[in-house]
Amino acid sequence: MELGPAVSPGPSRSFKEELLCAVCYDPFRDAVTLRCGHNFCRGCVTRCWEVQVAPTCPVCKDRASLADLRTNHTLNNLVEKLLREEAEGARWAGHRSPRLCRSHRGQFSLFCLDDKELLCCSCQADPRHQGHRVQPVKDTAHDFRAKCRNMEHALREKAKAFWAMRRSYEAIAKHNQVEAAWLEGRIRQEFDKLREFLRVEEQAILDATAEEARQKQRLVEEKMKRLAEDTEALAHEIERLQAEMKEDDVSFLMKHKSRKRRLFCTMEPEPVQPGMLIDICKYLDSLQYRVWRKMVTSVESVPFSFDPNTAAGWLSVSDDLTSVTNHGYRVQVENPERFSSAPCLLGSRVFSQGSHTWEVDLGGLPSWRVGVVRLRQDAGAEGHSHSCYHDTRSGFWYVCRTQGVDGDHCATSDPATSPLVPAIPRRLRVELECEEGELSFYDAESHCHLYTFHARFGEAEDSSPLGSLPSAASPTFSPSHVLMPEAPSFSLTSHPGDPAPTCPGTFLQGAAQSSLPSSATISWSS
Repeated sequence: MELGPAVSPGPSRSFKEELLCAVCYDPFRDAVTLRCGHNFCRGCVTRCWEVQVAPTCPVCKDRASLADLRTNHTLNNLVEKLLREEAEGARWAGHRSPRLCRSHRGQFSLFCLDDKELLCCSCQADPRHQGHRVQPVKDTAHDFRAKCRNMEHALREKAKAFWAMRRSYEAIAKHNQVEAAWLEGRIRQEFDKLREFLRVEEQAILDATAEEARQKQRLVEEKMKRLAEDTEALAHEIERLQAEMKEDDVSFLMKHKSRKRRLFCTMEPEPVQPGMLIDICKYLDSLQYRVWRKMVTSVESVPFSFDPNTAAGWLSVSDDLTSVTNHGYRVQVENPERFSSAPCLLGSRVFSQGSHTWEVDLGGLPSWRVGVVRLRQDAGAEGHSHSCYHDTRSGFWYVCRTQGVDGDHCATSDPATSPLVPAIPRRLRVELECEEGELSFYDAESHCHLYTFHARFGEAEDSSPLGSLPSAASPTFSPSHVLMPEAPSFSLTSHPGDPAPTCPGTFLQGAAQSSLPSSATISWSS
């Protein structure tokens, strides 16, 4: 038998790998070089940029732009030469055509929809395919290509979702960096008040802060890296789908089974998990008081503190976490713990048992709410947007001052309760008995009883703890009502002569009035 001409040794495997695009893993098609020096197919890199906010190199993530694309003629010539040599070698290499039926050596002309197999005319008579749905190859390929186009669109939408989630994590990363720097400064200010004796304690807390910042940063970076990898895999899958749809019908349908399994295995982007932000209250809450317990010396009473990670976009928390200002809605970093439907925030502690009493100096506030709220276990996963209906049915127990057509009056969060006595208290006393299930409100100046709620505050159905919430707020929650010409603020401070409190978890709702006094005062006892 006469042999074909000898084929010269082909290029090495490592050389061939240098001629593969890092996105599609196929030989370069219209190779271009970015400013960073990496090479890609022009179509691959432009499709990657379609789902990115800011174009970057798919390999090193350096900034890039369409103006940076430079055609790499040398690479294109090498790829063309390599493909030509491989085609020449394949001409003389004997092989069985996969386009022919292995059983009958006939051309594939039909496709079994039940078995998802290509058939020749003789295969149709096979008992294995009797009663099955059979279509011509051309019609089947047309239908499957239409489905692939839908899959491609779905994958593109999924890729956009991945990039949107990546942007959320990028915002969290930047927020954590700012918060970490700010938190370090606040801790240093507090420890400067305690002189040199407290340097050891100061460094210990700073180390813990830095470690948490590193842990949170590392966690965010891992999430971002995973999103980038998943997005790159989706881009590769989209490119692969496009390449397969350009193949002839037989080759396209031969890969249908594996393609379908492959596409259904793509992942969905995970939502932002709770606990991604630095726990500021862990370090700043009652900082001086905790150190004072170690030193056994007298210090100022520990002020009540708010958790800025739960503050709605309308609210701005002071550096010492003791006052809140309503400036109108401002964009905040998105995290599940934050209120989104009303100008609210929580405090740093919660009550689940015991007896607790506090007084709130309301001054001349025209509208306010004071009470407690039951914290839900799923609030961290879903955020606090479910708390838009603030009444006893949603776990809110409070008395409030509202302004109506007939004048001001006091009311409660129980819809079935009539308005309370006309007198408006200037100082409100709240008594919480977790075991007894009683929450009572008194006018602290006249010692007049206003109202008592009876509920299982510390034993919710989901066994979640109780949040005790001194609050000052307008009865209106629409965002259109909180865009004010002036920005009232509320500060919560403890009286120096009162016992040091065990601070509860706190809820405050920003007011929608422009004429409010600048502060309200609260004192605690347990």
